[in-house]
Amino acid sequence: MTEWKLKRFWTEASVSETEGGYAVLLDGRGVKTPAKTSLVVPTVELARAIADEWDAQEGTIDPTSMPFTRSANAAIDKVTHQFDEVGDFIIQLSASVPPLVNVISLGAAPKQLAIYSLDSSSMFLAFRDNA
Repeated sequence: MTEWKLKRFWTEASVSETEGGYAVLLDGRGVKTPAKTSLVVPTVELARAIADEWDAQEGTIDPTSMPFTRSANAAIDKVTHQFDEVGDFIIQLSASVPPLVNVISLGAAPKQLAIYSLDSSSMFLAFRDNA
């Protein structure tokens, strides 16, 4: 059986400020996560990095070459809904193996973005409402 692959269909990836943060747009239309949620991130820098990943795609889309997109998708679709549990897990992990976990927290009202890096090649993002 042949695996279905998505091909590039847009000409421009851009960033737009929107309610709740910054959206990544492909030809003016918002990118959605695999769970069909709008891909909105709290900082313009992260949104630009994601847009750059989409702009870099040629021909067939290669999700493995899009770490910021994949991390944001995971944060929005999975981590956001269980933020406290994931945070507790990271705290426990960092207490047992401190050199493996780096946590960078970037305040962005009204959300807090935390980037958890488990090693040099993987990371995940988590968003939390500051309210």
